[in-house]
Amino acid sequence: LDGMVGLTHVKEMIHGMVDTAVWLRDAGKPYFNRMSLKWTFAGNTGTGKSAVATVLGEILKSMNALERGHLVELKVEELEGLPEYRKEEIVSDVVNKALEGVLFLDGDASMDSDSAAVRLMVERKVADLKGRCAVVVGVHADDMGMIDRLMLPADSPFHLMFDDYDAGQLLLILKKILERESLKLDQQSSDHMAVYIMEMKRANTYGLASARTMKYL
Repeated sequence: LDGMVGLTHVKEMIHGMVDTAVWLRDAGKPYFNRMSLKWTFAGNTGTGKSAVATVLGEILKSMNALERGHLVELKVEELEGLPEYRKEEIVSDVVNKALEGVLFLDGDASMDSDSAAVRLMVERKVADLKGRCAVVVGVHADDMGMIDRLMLPADSPFHLMFDDYDAGQLLLILKKILERESLKLDQQSSDHMAVYIMEMKRANTYGLASARTMKYL
């Protein structure tokens, strides 16, 4: 988590959760309940929501809140227009795969009533199976104010806001991606990419200039 670029507020929130859980554990008190496994991540596309959800699973596993801590992702938009029985089948299958791990319900593209129905369907399936499963709902930043009306998990104490990366952070993300491939930008290339990314930021309110885009440069 700490090695990720930016995300200061998100890191503070998760560290706070871990510190509280450790204090309760050391005091011999229950330190995880059902609400602790419900999260809302709000932010524009490419701001690190799915990456943090992956790390969250590892953290919850290390604290024995989950046995596996793996990530299973379901994009809400992929269910739009499908018959109800098919939605039920897909949601049941995804929830089963996510037990003892993290189910990341990606609702970036939609926060309409149909999306809300899918979220409620997930909540019901998790409850029916009586297994542990962390549910992380990803929504677009503009939809954060609709949580009380549409959001699963509405009773979660963990609502995390993911800010857009600035140009310097995006350049650092690009360099980290290249390092994983044993590649490195020289100074001239770095300066050129810095200008290019700044132009991307100016040209787009959100979406294009994101961490996701850096993977394809």
